[in-house]
Amino acid sequence: MNEPKPIATFIKQLLTPTTWCQQDYAVDVDGNRTSPNSPTACKFCILGAFEKVTKEVYDTFPSVHRILLHDAVADITKDGFKAVSVYNDQANSFEAISTLLDKYEELETAYFKSTEESNEINSKTA
Repeated sequence: MNEPKPIATFIKQLLTPTTWCQQDYAVDVDGNRTSPNSPTACKFCILGAFEKVTKEVYDTFPSVHRILLHDAVADITKDGFKAVSVYNDQANSFEAISTLLDKYEELETAYFKSTEESNEINSKTA
């Protein structure tokens, strides 16, 4: 597996108010359910967007990104609620998803910065 790397920018480019959906991971232009990795997919829920991007970057959905996404939902909801799919489907607008993506990006940035600093310390002491 490839080393984990930041993906928030790619998610934000894919998931917009016009490409976001609810109730399905992905839908085609006719509104029919499809795989997020299908060439016909044109709208995605947040998990579908993560699946599509991580499949392209890693060929899998690394646990670090799953954990950060769940942590972002927990931070936003303040009650430890961690069902990302339910959060997506209960969102009243894309603004809630955009806020979640911003929180995810913040957590992702902090994670990769701390990992990089840890690697630097380890390389100096080795």
